[in-house]
Amino acid sequence: MDTAAKRTIVDIRNVHKSYLSGRVERKVLTGANLTIAEGEFVVVFGPSGCGKTTLLNIIGGLDRATSGEVWVDGVDLSKVKASDLSQIRREKIGFVFQFFNLISNLTAAENVELGLEAAGRRGDGVRKLSLSYLEKVGLLGEADTFTEHLSGGEQQRVAIARALVKGPRLVLADEPTGNLDEENAMRIAEVMMSLHRDIKSTFIVVTHNQSLAQIADKVYYLSRGRLMGA
Repeated sequence: MDTAAKRTIVDIRNVHKSYLSGRVERKVLTGANLTIAEGEFVVVFGPSGCGKTTLLNIIGGLDRATSGEVWVDGVDLSKVKASDLSQIRREKIGFVFQFFNLISNLTAAENVELGLEAAGRRGDGVRKLSLSYLEKVGLLGEADTFTEHLSGGEQQRVAIARALVKGPRLVLADEPTGNLDEENAMRIAEVMMSLHRDIKSTFIVVTHNQSLAQIADKVYYLSRGRLMGA
């Protein structure tokens, strides 16, 4: 992808993150730097416990860096108050989690509608838009099925539709294929890539799944608290 004319949407500058466990300081990120242009599909690899989820949570405003700058869509999240962070998450960021985080006693369509309602979207168009995104992920026929009756791969597709239905500028996916077999994992990868082309959002995916490198614009490895390009 030619990114020369594209603006930067994520800019991580010398980010450190550590946690206290009793009296012991555990350093997770130790000077991480990352620049992502608008519309890119970026994959971050790394072993379990290396800090991939922490990195994603910091970019998404779910966690704070210990030090450094975290710029998302022109805003330094390290200087934003909590209420404004919540608004940024609602309006600009879509999250896809490994464990789906669906409400099992709601239908697929109702779960997707929650993505719009969380962003303050209500009214007659909500149902129609939710159905259109279920169609994009190949699940229009399951719109009225309770998600507890769907397979793992189908549940993850509902979760992706929920994350993207509000048209976020940035999509953050944390091990989206981690709970799935190889066939369903590839289906999820194909769905994310199709939606990426369709809605032009920026994707950052952290994963163990090496096959996702084949569809990425950029690949990074997180090791010893720092990001390295492939």
